[in-house]
Amino acid sequence: MLRAMSARRAALAATIALAIPGLLVGCVFRPEPTPSGGPSSSLASPASSAPSPASSRGLTPVPNARISPLMIEEFSDPAIFGGPGQEVLRYPVSAGDGFAILGEVSDNGATHQEAWLSSDGEKWERVRQIPAMDQAWLAGIAELPRGRLLAIGRIVSDPRTWTSDDAGRTWAVGTIAGVPPGTTFAQVVSGPAGVLLLGVDTSTRTEVPSLFWSPDGEEWTRVAMPADVFARGQIRSVAATRSGFLALGGRLPVEPAPIGDPFLGAKAAAWWSVDGRTWASADVEDGPILYGAWAGSEGNLGLGMNDKLGGATPAPWYSIDGRQWDPQHVTIESGAPAVWDGRIFMLRSKLIGNDAVVELSESRDGIEWRVAGQTPEERTGGIGVIAPGAPGLIQVGGSGGDVTVWLIRWPEG
Repeated sequence: MLRAMSARRAALAATIALAIPGLLVGCVFRPEPTPSGGPSSSLASPASSAPSPASSRGLTPVPNARISPLMIEEFSDPAIFGGPGQEVLRYPVSAGDGFAILGEVSDNGATHQEAWLSSDGEKWERVRQIPAMDQAWLAGIAELPRGRLLAIGRIVSDPRTWTSDDAGRTWAVGTIAGVPPGTTFAQVVSGPAGVLLLGVDTSTRTEVPSLFWSPDGEEWTRVAMPADVFARGQIRSVAATRSGFLALGGRLPVEPAPIGDPFLGAKAAAWWSVDGRTWASADVEDGPILYGAWAGSEGNLGLGMNDKLGGATPAPWYSIDGRQWDPQHVTIESGAPAVWDGRIFMLRSKLIGNDAVVELSESRDGIEWRVAGQTPEERTGGIGVIAPGAPGLIQVGGSGGDVTVWLIRWPEG
């Protein structure tokens, strides 16, 4: 099992979770040991209090079922993914029928943004100059309808948005009115109900959140956050569902500690909205603050902590409709979930005998998972940032002269 990971693999697992301000967006699941010593699934069934349709649901492969090999193509052409400077490919995203990746290149003390584009996941080209992103630092990216893209970040200390109408080749910079001073844009998501952007006031001890909604990524409205709904609220992640939006985080104690960690004692909290502008509180089982959210077509996956597993242990949470959240009794190892076409995808490392493999799983509800395929770990370089799309799934990894993009395909089933 994963307890036998080498020090190298353990170090890798500790580094692949992405750090977005106030947001942790990496997780892979390992089951809580079964008290009876009996068999346990790769993804344990939800807590008995969770609103799951069947108690047997979970990532439990059919006994003796054959898991198909993943089809892997590796791209590391130095003419595209090399050259002077240190490259970091940070934000891959589906772009129409292909992909776009935004990243940064540092050379001689200067850093600038570049883009890597592909119409099919196989043939790649590089956009070395993005004038609209001069002196920019990016924080996230989302695909809008009709293949348009929206990026968020800042220029120096001023929050900014950027839109692209040509799958990431050219960009136009935009601003949002009414952004509170000290706010940093942290995450953006897009769905049928529009576009939702999360901001965090990093100039305050308690990192006061703000939300902005747009029908198209162009015209923005600051969302009212009434005290009776968001009192002492901390939003750590947002997600777009097929019927609105989710926000996950926590609530600070009524009297936060005057010094030290102001989040000590914060309790899990969640909110939901059908239009992005009017919000309601969700029912959340008692637990520590929540950090991540991904929405499938039939249910929702959250990332938080489960102190019932013994200490503050990272664990996934589950909700059918976003209105009630319960923890699953499994722990988190490593990985990076991503959503496309109503499906949540994740890669995880595991040992089969003495062989390290990478396994791709997908789910439409965050609780029942299908193993799509496996491949030897060396074929993917481990686990990195992923983006699913029409051609398959891409993973980016490495930096400097070792930047690589992998295209991963799997048999449908």
